[in-house]
Amino acid sequence: MPKVVSRGVVSEYDPDNDKDGLNVYYCSFCGEYVLILDTLIEKVPQRKTDKAYILDEDQRVVRFHTVPGNTILIQRSTAFERQQRQNCPGCGLTVCYTPNDSSKYVYVLDGALTLQRK
Repeated sequence: MPKVVSRGVVSEYDPDNDKDGLNVYYCSFCGEYVLILDTLIEKVPQRKTDKAYILDEDQRVVRFHTVPGNTILIQRSTAFERQQRQNCPGCGLTVCYTPNDSSKYVYVLDGALTLQRK
């Protein structure tokens, strides 16, 4: 009678929790693709003034799919802040802004993007 050998493989890999690759973010309002980021957006720092997520384009893999919006001036407690806004191409919702054209920082508005497509 031949021996029967059984082998099992145990793995801790969970594809639902694998978010270390590229993450696609969609507009919270219309579901249009807006951003590809190499980390979860919740892991990047946030501004204290408006809770916007701070993306440093020199340190992160970032790809935006937006259209230019208005440039506005916002009064803060001690000074004025210029925001060059970027909008969702599907619905026109403002999703992020930069302080100027040459800035390496992009500020993504809190609640503007989601990982689930509508």
